[in-house]
Amino acid sequence: AYEIYQCDWSSDVCSSDLPLARPFADRKGATIVAARPPVRETHASGALDEDEDADFAPDRVLTGGERIEGDGWTLEALFTPGHASNHMAFALREENALFSGDHVMGWSTTVVAPPDGNMRDYMASLDAVIARNYTTPTENDHSYATPVVTRHAGREALLVWGAEHLTAHDAADGKELWSCGDFNPEGNRNWVAVSSFVLAGDLAIVPYGRGSRLHGIKLGGTGDVTSSHRAWTRKDTGTFVPSPVEYAGRIYLVRDRGEVECLDPATGKTLWSGSLPKSGANYYSSPSIADGKIYAAREDGVVFVARADAKFEVLSENNMGERVIASPVPVQNRLLLRGEKHLFCIASATR
Repeated sequence: AYEIYQCDWSSDVCSSDLPLARPFADRKGATIVAARPPVRETHASGALDEDEDADFAPDRVLTGGERIEGDGWTLEALFTPGHASNHMAFALREENALFSGDHVMGWSTTVVAPPDGNMRDYMASLDAVIARNYTTPTENDHSYATPVVTRHAGREALLVWGAEHLTAHDAADGKELWSCGDFNPEGNRNWVAVSSFVLAGDLAIVPYGRGSRLHGIKLGGTGDVTSSHRAWTRKDTGTFVPSPVEYAGRIYLVRDRGEVECLDPATGKTLWSGSLPKSGANYYSSPSIADGKIYAAREDGVVFVARADAKFEVLSENNMGERVIASPVPVQNRLLLRGEKHLFCIASATR
């Protein structure tokens, strides 16, 4: 039987209107296990926190120190209040590893929002976790990039970017065909691969270094092609979260703070640059290009349209009224935008 272990009662984890814990449990006949209800003083509205799901109830209440054993593995529930008053982390004893939930996050600072969140409790929980001396994997080995299907020697192949290597694999059996490394010769730490690479003809354009590096890698070859297939390297530009996009033989970057660049993929040289309007919000979604226009969404829900030809020019600014981190998708003369609460379909007026 399945069991689902939850770190807290946040709505993004357990809300009944999101396709996460409860719908999955109902589908699989699973049991949801979580800590006791949050206990802190509530808002005047009666809500514990705007992010808490007041309607949630676990099937079984978990207590700190409880151990759950399986075939060759043991999980220990650690009571780690702070982010939420009932937050749990889970220690995998056999690997000296910790599933930290929202207590320690790899991509941002943990939110501690009163009244349910408490900074004193958070620091005490952090000290307790540090005292256990967990092994921390190297962040450079991680990757959030999307693989790309291509062809190698007439056969379907899969290109994969991660662990500081771009590799090609035979789609039939996964066998490695070639590998290119040396993306971080200085050994910089915490260079996780978030942005995906993009293909431009026989080149892969690979961003790295938290937005500080950009590489042009020739496709093909056999074995280790590190020294033979690197066409160029830029150490003054790149993207961290948004992926580059190829259009009409050019590469377009929308960087995390809204800087825009058009590059020649063959040489890596910048053809022109510009900037989208800035605010306190970042650009997390990848840009899309259609009909010669760049569509770029800022996290605060403002979607910009700009020219994508020989001259950069912002053409329009459109506030969708809610957070947007998904990439715009052009399809059949329409633009699909996935906001935090709605899916928008934008089309020109019928004449």
